[in-house]
Amino acid sequence: MSSLFIFRKIIICLTLLISITVCQAREALEIEMPSGKREAFFVDYALTDAEHAKGLMFVKDMPENAGMLFVFPKPRRTQFWMRNTLIPLDMLFFDTNNTLVHIVHSATPHDLRPQGPNKDNICSVLELNGGTAEKLGIAEGSKLLSNSTQQCLQSSIK
Repeated sequence: MSSLFIFRKIIICLTLLISITVCQAREALEIEMPSGKREAFFVDYALTDAEHAKGLMFVKDMPENAGMLFVFPKPRRTQFWMRNTLIPLDMLFFDTNNTLVHIVHSATPHDLRPQGPNKDNICSVLELNGGTAEKLGIAEGSKLLSNSTQQCLQSSIK
């Protein structure tokens, strides 16, 4: 076998492996507004400190109904910045009851100012494309609905 043939096989296998890994990480969740209206999103989870640190850095574009959910092992005070983030993002901060308690609308790419609520009970933060919350009417008081088994999200299991 030629080395070019082997190289192509390796590239194909790696591409498939990465595709499978990405698909496994993405999960559907919903946000339920106080009106009862629901909006679905497909999110990647950031669970570890390393995943929290990377977040959506260097992402050039994101599908309309996609996002990233940062889940913390236990409730805490947290703020986010936009270092190396290339697209505007809405940041939705959820408390221990999976209730939306704070929104940062269309955070500016590359902005190093910490942004978020001055609260100690944040369990998760959902990042969506900038302008999504306003466009869909997502407001404080909305609920995060997920099938996740992460401790902070368990109160919202459907």
